[in-house]
Amino acid sequence: MLAHEGPAAASALPFRSGLSRARALPWGALLTIAAIAVGSWPVVFRSAQVGLDPSWEAALHLAITSGTHFGSDLVFTYGPLGFLAWTWPWFSPLTLLSFAFVGATHVSICAVVVAGARRVLPAWQAPLLAYLTVRAVMVLQPYEALFILVFAGSAAVLLRGPSRPSAWLAVLGGVVTAIGLLGKLNAGVFIAAIVLITILAAVRPGWRSVLVFAASGGASFLGLWLATGQRLSDLPSYVTASLEIIRGYSEAMGADRNAASHWVILAYFLVVLLVARVAAGQASDRPLARRIGLLLVGTLIAFAFFKTGFVRGGTGYALSAVLVGLFAVAGDRTARPVFLAVFVAVFVSLVGSSGSNPSDLVNPTIAVRSLAREAAVVIDPWKWSAAEQQTREQLRAGYALEPAILDRLRGYTVHVDPWQTAVLVAWPELRWKPLPVFQSYSAYTSALDSLNAAALRGPNAPQRILRETTAVWPGGSVPVPVAIDSRDRWFDGPAAMLETFCRYDEVAATTRWEVLALTSRRCGTPERLATVVAQPGEPVAVPTDPRPGRFVIVRVHGIDDSPLDRVITTLSKSSEWYVTLNGTDKFRLVPGTAGDGLLMATPTSIVRSEGFAFGPPTRSIAIAPRNTVPKPGPLTFEFLSVPLVGP
Repeated sequence: MLAHEGPAAASALPFRSGLSRARALPWGALLTIAAIAVGSWPVVFRSAQVGLDPSWEAALHLAITSGTHFGSDLVFTYGPLGFLAWTWPWFSPLTLLSFAFVGATHVSICAVVVAGARRVLPAWQAPLLAYLTVRAVMVLQPYEALFILVFAGSAAVLLRGPSRPSAWLAVLGGVVTAIGLLGKLNAGVFIAAIVLITILAAVRPGWRSVLVFAASGGASFLGLWLATGQRLSDLPSYVTASLEIIRGYSEAMGADRNAASHWVILAYFLVVLLVARVAAGQASDRPLARRIGLLLVGTLIAFAFFKTGFVRGGTGYALSAVLVGLFAVAGDRTARPVFLAVFVAVFVSLVGSSGSNPSDLVNPTIAVRSLAREAAVVIDPWKWSAAEQQTREQLRAGYALEPAILDRLRGYTVHVDPWQTAVLVAWPELRWKPLPVFQSYSAYTSALDSLNAAALRGPNAPQRILRETTAVWPGGSVPVPVAIDSRDRWFDGPAAMLETFCRYDEVAATTRWEVLALTSRRCGTPERLATVVAQPGEPVAVPTDPRPGRFVIVRVHGIDDSPLDRVITTLSKSSEWYVTLNGTDKFRLVPGTAGDGLLMATPTSIVRSEGFAFGPPTRSIAIAPRNTVPKPGPLTFEFLSVPLVGP
């Protein structure tokens, strides 16, 4: 018997060892995380929508499935992994990857919150506050969530992690950084900085781990870049053009603020300081290098989400980051009353600024139903084709392209202006040939505007442009001219707009849609008409050119040119500038492209249907900032005549 028991007992050891490890798992915490994740699923199962944001979300999926190259064909803050952030509606089998990525980031946020709550609160309180927290931060998009997770990981290492060399930390940090950089570049840059600071502060010797981090990040970045069908030659332009979009965003997309919204800014800085105080208490006995590292990564994420939250009204993102950050830094040194007081301050600020109905934060019905309906499609490959077709049909109903419009698009390469790119998802038989900045409002700077203008002049210009003139905004019922932030639609990407008028003719139009066809015409060399120096707000008469076949444009210089302007824009956001035409029509102006040539008049030979025509020549123009801090100097108006060359 003994001779037979030895081998049997030995063979049972792995099973017993695995069983012991399974029993040692914190099943209570894992079940809590799973339940909260299900009850707070962040994606609402809905029909495919038409509009500005849904269209660029769809375009990220379209770019991968159509073989579009980032950096040359397309430039955006989102990169070739950007499609991972948008899991519904269903666009293609790649949506399965989106579902997995969104689910992983969401469950990880739940884990950070549950773990933090359990470190401070009693067992009955922790799940309740964790659930309320995750429900409140459902507004977070996946790459913002990834950014917060990296901060949470950094806090864990700096407050509780090992000090000896940790290869896993550097390798994992490199992989996550690569995903961030290829998903959303502005998030990826901050992720890289946080990982690097953490390694230098927590690992000795740091230089070796920095090399491992660089090798892991570089290899992961290049591997994922190539795996998504990108070309190595496009890498420099992907980085430079994406950074250009990030740089111009603060000038072009800053939302107007009023006195009623100032409390949110004050609340943000207050709760950041409160969470920082909690973190300082936890780090009081840690080495100086770790305390400095924690201060640096905390400052980075606070600044990043300040820019995200208050350049364009995304206060929910900013306060959500602070709320999750509280759970990431709290620990055994955090007094329970202090934790609860800070939690209430952040939670109330978040709910109050978002205008959420508190009852919506309790009811999990919509989240559970949405997850169930998505999962039913995801796990059944036989449903993928039907889900994709349903998305197309829903988009077709929203866009309602008439047969006359479609007939003029089929068989040609197509760019959609100003932003309804999802038309190409609705009608996949159309061939997408986008301008590099594929939504014209995003051409925030002269460099970006020049990219689009050069593409229109080049040999591979789109053969057709589908243009929308009016749209119904979400929550509205009346069609309005297609423009963002009360801008003049002719001033978005002015250099590219001029090239469009020079090179394209209208071949079909309805009340909503217009098709432009490429011709052999071009813009000639600009000729100076007049130069006028005027104070901000002072009306300037626009000269005319009586010669036929002439455009009149104005290049405006002196807007946000001072070093102080640039510092303010970097740290916060620039002043809003406005242009007044003919003494009555006031529009928001993008400072970065005002020097590219705003269109004042078009030749009578350029014929467009009603709603698409430029209209009568502009008689006067005045430009002024919304406020005078810093005090702007005089503006120079350079009026030019541009001849139309060709048949």
